[in-house]
Parts: sequence; C-alpha cells; structure tokens
Amino acid sequence: MSFIRTVFCLGVVGLQLIVFLVMPSLASENAIIAEDNIHKGDGSNSSLNLGQKAFGNLTEEEKDGLLYMSDEEKLAGDVYYAFYSRWNLLTFSHIESEERNHEESLRTFLSRYGVGHPNKGLGEFSNSSHQSLYVTLVQKGNSTLNDALGVGAMIEELDISDLEKYMAQTEKGDLRGTYQTLLNGSENHLRIYASTLKKHGVEHSPTSINQTRYTEIMRSGAT
Repeated sequence: MSFIRTVFCLGVVGLQLIVFLVMPSLASENAIIAEDNIHKGDGSNSSLNLGQKAFGNLTEEEKDGLLYMSDEEKLAGDVYYAFYSRWNLLTFSHIESEERNHEESLRTFLSRYGVGHPNKGLGEFSNSSHQSLYVTLVQKGNSTLNDALGVGAMIEELDISDLEKYMAQTEKGDLRGTYQTLLNGSENHLRIYASTLKKHGVEHSPTSINQTRYTEIMRSGAT
C-alpha cells in the first residue's frame, strides 16, 4: 500500500510539472488569438456590412482598386497558409482565415456591382506583381519563424498603405465603409505581428508606411 501511494504521488507531481511547463506557451499563443478576437468586427466580417443593394455605378478607377485589393487580400491569405504549414504557429492560421473573409467581402462587393473577378488557385494571382511577390515572400518566410512574422507585418503594412490610397480615390460611402473595415482589421493584424516579434526580441521596423503612421497604429491598440 505504501508503494502504491508513493507511485501515485510521483505521478501527480509529474503531471503538475508538465502543466507548469506547457501552460505558459499555450497562454502566450492564446493571448495573441484573444487579442485579435477583440477586433473581430474590425475586419473579419466586413461582408456583413455591405448591404444588399448597389448604389449607382463604379468608376473604372474604383473597379481597378477593388480588383487589386481583392488580389492583395488573397496574397495575404495564401502566404499565411504557407507559413502555418511551415511553422505550425496558430497565429498564421487565425489571421489567414480573417484574410479569406476580407477577400470574400471584396468579391461580394464586386459581384453586387456586376464586376467579374477571376477565380485563382492557391499561389496564383491576377496581378503579376502579386505573383512575383508571393514567391519572394514565401521564400523569405520559410527561412526562420521571425522572418515569417516580419513578412506578415510587412504584408499588413502594404494592405494599410493601399487601402488608404484607394479610400482617397472614392466618394462612395459603401465602398469607403468596406475599405475602412478592412483597414481596421489590417491595423490589428499588424499589431499582432509586431507584438509577437517583440516577444521574440525583435523590434519591427515599418517599410510601407512611415514611422509616424506606424507608431499611431501601435498606440491605437494599447489598453
């Protein structure tokens, strides 16, 4: 009986040790996911805000912007899919699903206004610059996990820069509202990538937006 009690106690101590070692890393990962969940309405479900009625017609400039951004959101999703497959970090999978929602929102908007959009496979893009960028970014992010996180931050910066550019080119309220929703989501994703890099001892430096805009985005997510 004494021997059985000793074995039982050792088993309990071992289980407690495993929980102590594993839980911090799980908590850190879940904190990243929880942070993004706070901003679900900022970008994940933007298609819900589009309504069911088209208002007038889109200009050629507006059509081009929508097609370009739809392709760019697909770029983000495809790259993050590749990184999740490579690094098995849940953050990539979670943000990828949000990018799919962003892409679908824009495709829904295009369909509502009668604008055709091509269906491309994984890693295939309508825009040649996105095609070459995909290859370059995946290759870079496959080197190290920190490189992949840095690429994620860079993509979100690119989204922010382009969304702001196309927002400035339209006076259409429904289109501006859709872009703004996606912009909020991209800003949140940038904060997640930058904060994750910081936890890894790396300070992210912006490349597609200036330092002032970057600091503004980082501070807007502070609690």
